[in-house]
Amino acid sequence: MPMKGSHMVFKHSLAMGGGESCKAVDSGGDTSTIGAPDFVSCRPDFRELLGSDPRLRLLLRDSHGRPIFHEAGIYHPNSESVWLSSNRMLVKANEDCTASHHQTAAIVRIDLRKITSDMTRSNVPAFDRLEDLVDICEELPAGLAMPNGATKWTLDGQEAVLWCEQGRYAPVDSVHSCEDVHSALVAFTPHSRHDLSSASTSTLLDKYEGKRFSSLNDVVVHEQSGVVFFTDPDYGIGQNFKRSRPTEEDDEYAPKVLYAWYPPTGEVRLIDGRYDKPNGVTFIPSPTLPKSGSGLLCTTDTGAYNSIPDAPLGTFSFEPARPACIYTYRVEPAADPERDPFPGIAIEERRLLAHSACGPPDGVHPDEKGNLWVGSGDGVHIYDPWCPADSKLSPLIGKIVLPTGKGKGVANFCWAGEVVKQPGHTQNGPDQQYRLLLFAEDELWEAQVGANGRD
Repeated sequence: MPMKGSHMVFKHSLAMGGGESCKAVDSGGDTSTIGAPDFVSCRPDFRELLGSDPRLRLLLRDSHGRPIFHEAGIYHPNSESVWLSSNRMLVKANEDCTASHHQTAAIVRIDLRKITSDMTRSNVPAFDRLEDLVDICEELPAGLAMPNGATKWTLDGQEAVLWCEQGRYAPVDSVHSCEDVHSALVAFTPHSRHDLSSASTSTLLDKYEGKRFSSLNDVVVHEQSGVVFFTDPDYGIGQNFKRSRPTEEDDEYAPKVLYAWYPPTGEVRLIDGRYDKPNGVTFIPSPTLPKSGSGLLCTTDTGAYNSIPDAPLGTFSFEPARPACIYTYRVEPAADPERDPFPGIAIEERRLLAHSACGPPDGVHPDEKGNLWVGSGDGVHIYDPWCPADSKLSPLIGKIVLPTGKGKGVANFCWAGEVVKQPGHTQNGPDQQYRLLLFAEDELWEAQVGANGRD
């Protein structure tokens, strides 16, 4: 249940966790043996990632309980802004075609220039009124209806966002004639922060071998090759905003798998079909050769979260026998980029990094040291993806845990630049701290940590 009342600020604390709960590959464990502080350490190197002055605080809460802090999380340093998507929201039918659908989602822009360092360091919440800080676009431009994950993109030399549009069907009881919005990768170029609905959109990819995607979820670009990796589960069907078949003419959707797409040629490849519900995806460059194109492709499978379309928003169920997993693949540069630009991916060597007992893992992002940070059912978990399978060390380094009793976790998160030191303020140590924004549905949290990260 969402917390009621005024904003709350939580001072940082750090506990060292021992025993099997932190050594096991299973990232859940019995955290009650080490308490539930803001920062739970499972390995000594977690302290280095936190820096000398780690902090966690509630930054914003939607007073109406709307789940507007949900997915994506794209930080643009030039404009000091963060773009993200809301979760699904019910709307009532009326004469407006856009509002006649049963569900909708919004694109959200956070202006970080309005949050100064003294605000984030103080014991007083930055803003009581959400509209002072957040632009919410509910009237989305063409091609967007249910945006989810995203990544940075450049279109015609302009700063843009590449969205995973899940798609949405036009209800048969619409007052006006409305068309379906199909799942696709959509480039979004805003022209004004005051009118996000006027942004330019361009649908870049919506089919695989002639079949429409089901509910595209997350996307990342392999920087050296330009190859785009993305995931496509079928959540839209179970969550009741997609039909069980794409159109009357099409019998089935494209497979729910991990894909790769090379934009210059338009080629799309099915990378791995061994998924229940492929979800988060990111790339970690090799720590020793970060510009080579080699590294790890990391994904999550959230099959343990199942849903059936028997209610307006569908009915969720947690099925522990189904996957709640984090996987890695070894990636090498393309052997002959001129003939085949796709990087080499060791598909048969897919490795199970962890199975989570704290709710299925969701969004994933690497830090600059090569660690994997994962949105989870109780906050953010940090893993060492390079840890050998036969190592006595746990791949789980530590956790950032939201206060107990919230009843929701962190679907996604993003880094958002340095914590700027103000004159007269001294940090407890020489290291720089970085902002990490945690998306917890109707709440936005900020952690200040010693490690910086990337998309």
